[in-house]
Amino acid sequence: MTFDDDSTSKKVGAYIQYAAEHEFKGITINTKYEPHAQLVSEVLKQDFDMANVGLSVSVPDAAYPLAIEKSGYGLNFSKVNDADYDAYLDKAAKEANNPKERYQTLQTANKYFTKTKAYMVPIYQPVTANAVTDKVGGFQGNSFHSPAYQDMYWK
Repeated sequence: MTFDDDSTSKKVGAYIQYAAEHEFKGITINTKYEPHAQLVSEVLKQDFDMANVGLSVSVPDAAYPLAIEKSGYGLNFSKVNDADYDAYLDKAAKEANNPKERYQTLQTANKYFTKTKAYMVPIYQPVTANAVTDKVGGFQGNSFHSPAYQDMYWK
């Protein structure tokens, strides 16, 4: 299993190796740590058995990470094709004006893919906590980016 050579990925790799070998007697996980560009190059060429690659989205929409598994999508590294899964995503796209139905369809797509393919599994999500006093104005935190500190000011 190949990982980035950064400190977080090394910890994740060590944990996965330990947990798999501890829980599944007789299995051996060989870990390899590489610079990010090399790892991505190997993944794009499909030259890997298992790889841990980070995913970052810039739009808070469940459709974005789900689209990675869609047939023909550029980041579909495993080249999975599934007409049923694609149909769920197409249906969700047509439900843009009905958020509740769209969300249900995306949930169904996620459950379907997890049960039938599951080649991509989320391991962890990094989070940053911010404690802000009421003496500071202009703070706008979100789940995807660091706050824009240049927009903050003392009240």
